[in-house]
Amino acid sequence: MINKTGLFLIAFLLLAKIGIARQTDQKAPEASDEEKQLSFGKLPNLKAAFIDTAPADRNDGITVGNLSASADQEMILELAKEIADNQHGIYDGLLILHRNKLVFESYYNRGRVDLPHFQASATKAYTSLVLGRAMQLGYLTMDDLNKPVVSFLKELDPS
Repeated sequence: MINKTGLFLIAFLLLAKIGIARQTDQKAPEASDEEKQLSFGKLPNLKAAFIDTAPADRNDGITVGNLSASADQEMILELAKEIADNQHGIYDGLLILHRNKLVFESYYNRGRVDLPHFQASATKAYTSLVLGRAMQLGYLTMDDLNKPVVSFLKELDPS
């Protein structure tokens, strides 16, 4: 259903407040063994934002690519700087998946590449955005909103 729209740009904006330090030669921040024992709210803030336009392959099943040099790249880097400067609220990370490849990742504040981050409110907001756009483009109607998701997955055997 949503794949038809060609809009698979997934951005997870979570919680941040730090200066920017563009990094493509270092690894994304990972939690230490001690930090892994803490609740997410108790994690210490990163010393600097981590921003990468060519994410490293972590052998975790996520295909990676790079954000090509373009005006879009500059706009995304500017947005990442603004997020790091807390101009859009408090966020922990921004990841962009384009054409099934992770092409951009950034972490701020408590963001760590190897820890889950619960995002119930953000998920609802992005789901609403994607559904609204799919309706605007004519891929869905209001009646479709009452159908089970499985009905849109024609290749899936529901049994």
